[in-house]
Amino acid sequence: MSKSKSKSKRQKLSSENNNKNDSISDLPECLLLHILSFLPTPTAMATNILSRRWKHVWTHVPILDIESENLDSVQSVFDQHKAPYLQCCSLTYKFCSCCYRLVQRWINNLASRKVEQLNLEMHTDGCKTYKSNLELPHRVFSCSTLVSLSLSGVRIDPPSSIQLPCLKKLDLYQVFYESDPFVRLLSGCPVLEDLSFDTDISDSISIHKICVPTLKRLSILHHEILFDDYADMGGLEDSEVHYVVEINAPALEYFTFDGHLSDFVFLEKLDNLVRAKVNICTFEPKDHEQEECYVDRGIQTSCSTL
Repeated sequence: MSKSKSKSKRQKLSSENNNKNDSISDLPECLLLHILSFLPTPTAMATNILSRRWKHVWTHVPILDIESENLDSVQSVFDQHKAPYLQCCSLTYKFCSCCYRLVQRWINNLASRKVEQLNLEMHTDGCKTYKSNLELPHRVFSCSTLVSLSLSGVRIDPPSSIQLPCLKKLDLYQVFYESDPFVRLLSGCPVLEDLSFDTDISDSISIHKICVPTLKRLSILHHEILFDDYADMGGLEDSEVHYVVEINAPALEYFTFDGHLSDFVFLEKLDNLVRAKVNICTFEPKDHEQEECYVDRGIQTSCSTL
């Protein structure tokens, strides 16, 4: 084979390989968006250096996954991302008081973009307690497209009017309640099916009233984290703990409770209950025990001391 033919063949193979290597760039934008939606936002954002074709693709991905302590990095995402609709957004951020209003603007931005699933986890810089001073903007409580909402490390004081017509799943963990908004909050969720929340005896709310006709799953975690603190001060008797849960959820199918139980009231029969898991602890210093109880329809109840 002559040198000229060999060189021509190598050039042809090289050209074919280059075309194959960049064939992904020839895909329709809807497919590129789908591919980038599986990547963390910083990784998807980095694809803008690949070529001119990729420069703005990531800005239209309907999923945001942001976990950062760098204010400039997060602000850069909000400055460039333009998707008018957000299928899912997760924002985990540690902030200081100087950027309080800025973080609220980020959250307002997300709530205004027809977001369906919103997960917010806020941490106050240098603050060990979960009672964050970041108040959740009221716009979130009127987001008509929300289907799932998960909140952690925020302070909530819902407005008098709440419009969450599509919300089916609500998770409230390490949330500080400015007042007693629980009844008001749930009343604005007419199709809620799944509710999870945690609390401890230092909360401002001592009575949780859960009246949700559509509720199918309920999970309550009553923290024991303060037990050691109270033990150091001479102990806390069960009789000193007053915590009431009133539940009116006739459609309930799955129920989980973990923690100290002071007063628990079901206002309706649970004819649809499929499974219940109850793990009860005591604050008595002498015999700090837990009892776990499983109840399945049609299966004998079993309890054990842990």
